[in-house]
Amino acid sequence: MEREIPVGSGPVWEEALLAWDQRLDTAQAQRAVQRFEDIARRESKNPDAWAWCARARFYLGDYEADEGKRRDFFEQGMKLGRRGIDLDGKHVPALFWTSVCEASYVELVGLLRRATYLPEILGFMKLVWQLDPGYYHHGAARLLGQALVRQPGLVRRFLPLAMPEMSPEVVVREMRQAIADGPPVVLTHQTLAQVLHATKGDRAIVREQLKVIAGLDLDADANFAPENRRDQPRAAKLLKALA
Repeated sequence: MEREIPVGSGPVWEEALLAWDQRLDTAQAQRAVQRFEDIARRESKNPDAWAWCARARFYLGDYEADEGKRRDFFEQGMKLGRRGIDLDGKHVPALFWTSVCEASYVELVGLLRRATYLPEILGFMKLVWQLDPGYYHHGAARLLGQALVRQPGLVRRFLPLAMPEMSPEVVVREMRQAIADGPPVVLTHQTLAQVLHATKGDRAIVREQLKVIAGLDLDADANFAPENRRDQPRAAKLLKALA
């Protein structure tokens, strides 16, 4: 689901995905959100449509400066994504993008509420890990790596119960594999550095990945170019603070 048009799609899908391809322009990203949600209303039994709604809402929220708007984007994304999960409990894109929205949403609510959401997030991620661990270029491990860095207490409490097979070492292994497999994804390099810094106190890897990120060909794969271009300055800022 990096960019593929679902089976049986027609001009309305092509229009939505064309806007999505131009999402570096916020107006086009907003247009894609609206088109995906229009499709989902018409194709209400299609989990692909709901998964795209969650993914597009996450994109808008991830780069939104206003905290209230960010929270709304993530909350709506997880609600829409769950519609896809309700239709197909093993639909990997719906599971993944709902989890991404939900994990981002819980960072903007109180600590007690975060704890109530985490088992569901980890449950969805466990299914993604079991069904397709390489989805979105090792996206499940990348999300868990970010969770370990950003919500360490909660994740370390629940992760051994929900996913005993997952650990910081596995996240690091998966990030290295994703880097080896390509394409260049800024967030993968950032996650590798952050997890090793958080678990090993490794500043050398932070400095190494800062250099790597600065030299990445951000447009090597058009599917990731918009995120890479937005993520590079953010990653540099975060890692410089750790170096």
